[in-house]
Amino acid sequence: MIARDTLLRVRETARIDEVAAGYLTLRRSGKDLVALCPFHDERHPSFRISPALNIGKCFSCGEAADPIRLVRHMEGCGFEEAVRLLARKYGIEVEEERGTEEAGRHEARQAILRGNEAFARSLLPYDPAEGITGEDENGEEDLRALRETFSHFGVGICPTDARGLQALPEAACLPGKDHRRADSGLRRAVPGNGGGGNGQIRQLR
Repeated sequence: MIARDTLLRVRETARIDEVAAGYLTLRRSGKDLVALCPFHDERHPSFRISPALNIGKCFSCGEAADPIRLVRHMEGCGFEEAVRLLARKYGIEVEEERGTEEAGRHEARQAILRGNEAFARSLLPYDPAEGITGEDENGEEDLRALRETFSHFGVGICPTDARGLQALPEAACLPGKDHRRADSGLRRAVPGNGGGGNGQIRQLR
């Protein structure tokens, strides 16, 4: 869906005389322009284009058009496609607006990523220290370098059991619907439970 700001920019920028010139043969008539009406067959021009009002109107059949409607009619396309064509003509970047369902999925993914980042950080003090006692002269320096490397790349080692993961959905502030947790791959349905809300944390190997 095209964002409202993009639509407003197209409406403010597109000029009826410039758009009509791409489809019709225009002739100057005072402050306005006239052309054969694109909405019906005629021999004498009755379609008057007003740059000041940014519209065109046929004084024979009564049809009127702004730049978007004129493009829709001439191109035989829908409203959104007409807006995109005008945006391209005037060099306007088209911004998309997420629908409600897509926005919900996006927020769920972002919550999962935030939880993943928080959980990874919680592993950093746990694993890099393993096997480094600091007894030799390079031990503390190696430990510090290893911690910095783990932190820089955002890596860690998962515990051998799933206990560390059990608190993750809550800590990650995931939306409180179990089906979203299942979508994330953190939970799987319990066999025989009909794929319902209860689930088990997956144990990672």
